[in-house]
Amino acid sequence: MVTKILIRVRIADSAAEELRKVGGIAKAVLSQAKQREIIENHAFQAEQLGKDAFRGNRTDAAGNRQADSGKPRTGWGPTGWTMISFDRIMAEMKAIGFNLIGTNIIKKAGDHMSFLYLNFADGEPVQLSKEAEVAIQAIMERVFEFVHVFDNPDRSITINPSHSRTADCYKLEEINHMGISMDTAGSVHFSCVK
Repeated sequence: MVTKILIRVRIADSAAEELRKVGGIAKAVLSQAKQREIIENHAFQAEQLGKDAFRGNRTDAAGNRQADSGKPRTGWGPTGWTMISFDRIMAEMKAIGFNLIGTNIIKKAGDHMSFLYLNFADGEPVQLSKEAEVAIQAIMERVFEFVHVFDNPDRSITINPSHSRTADCYKLEEINHMGISMDTAGSVHFSCVK
């Protein structure tokens, strides 16, 4: 059974600063040493599972080689879902019993952008200002060129959308919507629907 779902959205530093100001969402800078520690931990987890942690030779924007311990659920590399909006995701998370229990912004040293982390689980919802709710919903309504979903060793799921634009940049028929549901056995399912 899934314990939590994490959506990790790459955002401009100006959007991160706006969320920090209007919503009081904490921002932290990840040092190079902390980044290496995370990479080493992912590599160790992958090794324990008999996986190649560095498959795909991914690097982040700062040039750090990335290790993955999760199992790709929706495509890997160029085969991920495309043209996805998360405009319905907040309501669908609630429908399966997952509340937004935490938010934070992480800035990696050497990166020109930040990450907005949205943590969903069966727990007490985080109290956000109305301005923060509106700002987060605006980010979720953007259209992401690529979305990758991973099952992690700790029974969590990570959703990584990237390369976003506002929906008005696309024809309506080009946009897909991320759907989420849970079956009676507690398994989480994702869909890509028009």
